[in-house]
Formats: sequence, structure tokens, C-alpha cells
Amino acid sequence: LNGAGGSVNGQGSTTYTTQYETGGAATLTAVPNASSRFTSWGGDCAAAGTNPVCTLTMSQARTVTATFDLVTYAITPTVTGDSAGGNVDNCATSAAQGSTYTCTPAVNAGYTVSFTGCTSVSGNTCTIANVQSDRAIGVNFTRKSYAVGIATLPQNTNGQAGTCTGDGPGDGSIWHGEIATCTATPNAGYTAKFVTATN
Repeated sequence: LNGAGGSVNGQGSTTYTTQYETGGAATLTAVPNASSRFTSWGGDCAAAGTNPVCTLTMSQARTVTATFDLVTYAITPTVTGDSAGGNVDNCATSAAQGSTYTCTPAVNAGYTVSFTGCTSVSGNTCTIANVQSDRAIGVNFTRKSYAVGIATLPQNTNGQAGTCTGDGPGDGSIWHGEIATCTATPNAGYTAKFVTATN
């Protein structure tokens, strides 16, 4: 046997020898474990290929190998939203049956990330627990935006608050890293002086 993914005729060890009567038939059956699949025979059973049952005529000593692989499922992380927000290059595209899969995409500065198709989400990490089938993950990058505006100081009534314009998603908003233009209208004989504040 190659690996511990299963057994042949119920034998639990990875290598064993058994005796058959000369000229008799030996029927071997490859039995994969729950998390594995039988892939092929080798040695004197090579002609059986992927058939899990191999029958040999015992005219001489025979050597047989059975190969098992872990059952794996495809995991497909797909970027949605603003593709400039990051990438999923470091997220695996498959996972073994019964395993826990995690995907932590690279998120660029000024963006947030959200997910669909996850068992749970913690911070920027999507987790799928106990993988039992092919899965698809939606990875949505969203650019941050901020509100921006002008307000007069409480004690100052010598002008109008004015407006600020930016290229954000709505009036009075600006995208992360961009520049807003603000215009105040002072009364006659006054000038406007800007004091910035952030929240």
C-alpha cells in the first residue's frame, strides 16, 4: 500500500504478506478510508488500473501496490466589487475533505473586504469548516469613503458655511486618498479661514 489512505482486503498495515495455494485465484479489493479515494493498482495488479478489484492467478509469488489519495474539493475565491482593492493570490484553491479552509486576501490601503460563502468571518479572514464539497467564495473589496463639509464656528455668523465637493459616492463625500474642494462665502469685509477637523 502507498500511504495510509485505505486497506486491501481489510488488512490494516501498509505492508503485509499472505499465502495462497499455487494455481489458485487471489482476489484483492482496495478499500479507501472515508477521507481518501483509491486511485490505482501497481505491480502485478497494474493491468486492473483504477478498478478497485484485482484478481490474480497464483502461479508464482506476486507483488502488488495500491495507491490512495486524499479526497480534495475545489475552492474558488472570486473577487467582486472594486478589483483595485486587493487580490486573492495567497488563497488556496483546494482543500482536503473534512479539513478547515481559510482565505485571507491581500487588502490594499483604503479598502475594506467582505465575504460570501464562508462558514465564519474574522477580520479579513474567511473560514470554511469541515469541507465536504466544492465551494465558491465571493471576496468583495470596497473603497473607503469619508464625509466632508464646512461648518461655521458657533460664535461666527459673518458668512455662510459653504460647501465641499469631492469625487466620493455621494454629495459631501470623498474617496480615500482623494482631494476635496471646499468653498466658504464670507460677508463683505471678512475673509474665510479654514480649520480642519477629523472624526
